[in-house]
Amino acid sequence: QADIWSLGCLVLEMGTRTTVLGTRCEDGLDAPDILEIAQMRQRPALPDALPPDVSDFLRRCLVPQPHARARAHLLASHPFLAP
Repeated sequence: QADIWSLGCLVLEMGTRTTVLGTRCEDGLDAPDILEIAQMRQRPALPDALPPDVSDFLRRCLVPQPHARARAHLLASHPFLAP
């Protein structure tokens, strides 16, 4: 399930050039940032400008509780990924 979180982070960073903390990717992450991400208890805020299918995909990936994240086989058929 960590891979699902990482996939969500990657899609967010590629689409917005920001991290789940809302910082610019160019600024990088340091140890306190990584600790903050590891301790997240709520889903990170998503930019309003994202298309609805991207926002929905990210909401399914970026769930702090690993057991509640979408499974890979379900995400594979999500409209954001499916042709």
